[in-house]
This record gives sequence, C-alpha cells and structure tokens, in this order.
Amino acid sequence: MEICVKYCMILAMTMVLGCHKDNPLTSEPLELPEIPFVRVSESNYDEMDIQSRVPDTIYWNKCNLLYKYAVTDSLKAYLAHMFLTKARWLAQDTLIASQCLNATDQLKPGVVSLLYFAERAQYESKECWIFEFSWGIGSTGIGHYRCFVIDTSAKDTLLFITCR
Repeated sequence: MEICVKYCMILAMTMVLGCHKDNPLTSEPLELPEIPFVRVSESNYDEMDIQSRVPDTIYWNKCNLLYKYAVTDSLKAYLAHMFLTKARWLAQDTLIASQCLNATDQLKPGVVSLLYFAERAQYESKECWIFEFSWGIGSTGIGHYRCFVIDTSAKDTLLFITCR
C-alpha cells in the first residue's frame, strides 16, 4: 500500500512538472519553435553530399514563410538562443556550438540572415557543425540560402555554399 501511494505521488508530480516549460525531468523540449531545426547525426559528409542536400527545403521554406520581411537583429539573437537551447538538449557543448555559429558572421548587426537548420556531424572525417541560413539584401526580405560547414576544433569554415 505504501509503495502504491509513493508511486501515485511520483506520477502526480511528474504530470504537474511535465507541463512546466523548464522541467528538468524531461529531455524533450516542450514548447520550442520549429525553426531552427537542430539535429545530431553520425553522418560523414563530403562536398557532393552537402551540395546535394542544401538547402533543406522543408525548413528553408518554413523560415521564408514565417519571417520573409521580419528579419531583425533581435530575431536573429532569439533563433541563435533557440539553437543553443536545442543543442544543449541534444547533449552538445554549447560553448563550441556558439563559437561555431559566430564563426559564420551571420549574427552580425545588420546582416539580413536567419538560421533555420543546424546539424552536428562530420565533414571529410572532421567534427563539424553544418549551418543553413536564409538570407536577403535590405528590404527585399530573405529567400536565398547559405550553408557553412564549420570545424568544431579550429572554428574554420570547411565549406561554404550559397545560391548567389
């Protein structure tokens, strides 16, 4: 009987805490936006692999529909924060992830560019972060894409792809 009561209390606490946004008991992000999409894979890409899959059209289109003419420095900062939050939930070193993201120079003030996809993987057997951004020029809004493959050790760009 005592075990049943303890079990019920734990279940009730889990249900209540499970509804809380910052619940430390769950490994799943509860109310994070879909953009940027972040994943960790064991893939080892080469240049042809990256060329053939960029842009990730699902998330590129979602980003363009949501934010076409709404790019601001505060929105870029928010999406960068969401990226780091998701990376942390995926057990990634957020200091390294942040340094790699900053190495793209896409977060600089005035740059019309939004992060919509990030993947922790390998490129030619080097550990890397792959970032995809939707970008534009001035008031024309976003709609072009850029991809950076950043070495996690040296924070160097291993590959850069853009549509223009």
